[in-house]
Amino acid sequence: MKRLLQKVSLFIIPAILLACGQKDATPTGQPAANQAQPSPAPSVVTPAPSVAAKPAEAIDPCLLITKAEAEELFKVQMANYSDPPAKSDRGTESKCTYATPTGYLQIITFAPATPAQFESLIAQAKADQKVKVEILSGIGEQAFIIGKDGRGILYLLKTGIGIRLSLQDKKRLPAEAGADQSLQTFSEDLKKLATKAAGRVP
Repeated sequence: MKRLLQKVSLFIIPAILLACGQKDATPTGQPAANQAQPSPAPSVVTPAPSVAAKPAEAIDPCLLITKAEAEELFKVQMANYSDPPAKSDRGTESKCTYATPTGYLQIITFAPATPAQFESLIAQAKADQKVKVEILSGIGEQAFIIGKDGRGILYLLKTGIGIRLSLQDKKRLPAEAGADQSLQTFSEDLKKLATKAAGRVP
């Protein structure tokens, strides 16, 4: 009888141990409830790609100098012509012209305009012996006037917008007038117009 009990115990004890081992075992890939779970890896935030600034658009030149202001300068009623924006060697360019039978005021806006572009325009003007150049300060970021052929022409740069004001009045000065006389005749009027135009550029 004692021998029989010993044999039975040889089968029962391993079976109990095996059952206990299965109960405590953790399935592969599943952490035990009382186990410390690893902290999740910090998420990496990818910054949004920077959006390139939209190139400056040439603004309506007729908003920079009005028809009423042109007529006040010429002391007569004037016709008004405007051209829609178009591509040119200066960029996107728009034109506004106030005209009389003896003269005109033309405003051209072009963009994008840069200081380097204006330095090039100044160099070209100075290289022309038929042109008189005056560099201005206090109007926009860069500005200069040229006198030639009975006309005064002022270039102005502000916030990426280039402005070209061209003034001719044959009642005041004939078209064949020299550069010095052209600059002297129209310089002050062009400076006043440029100050108004620069103040209206956003």
